[in-house]
Amino acid sequence: MKKIFLDTNIVLDFLIREEYKSEIRELISHSEDYDLYISYLTVANAAYIMRKCSKAVLRSNLQLMLELFEIIPNDKHQIEKAIKADCPDFEDMLQYQSAKSMKCDVILTRNAKDFPFSDIPLMSVSEFINA
Repeated sequence: MKKIFLDTNIVLDFLIREEYKSEIRELISHSEDYDLYISYLTVANAAYIMRKCSKAVLRSNLQLMLELFEIIPNDKHQIEKAIKADCPDFEDMLQYQSAKSMKCDVILTRNAKDFPFSDIPLMSVSEFINA
């Protein structure tokens, strides 16, 4: 089964950005064809970004993430690789290391330019759906 890694911006689009929800719902509706992965870091970042939402909305969104996505733990090895990579954006490198650790087939992101170092193919959600 194909392994798809979702960058934090894709998950946030789904949870809080109305203009992207239908596209990502379509992706999720076909998830029997592939596994959707996110990093533990995405959960933490999403909770931080949604901190101004009501507690009920925050909890509901976090629970939804647990139900829809496989969550990759971030470990010492990933952090060490991210540090050694000397990437301008540590968070992006840590996301990449998470995807790499699960041998993901593709990273879905709205910001492919943030992953110039990636040897994992990068696509937007619409590119993936239309492929």
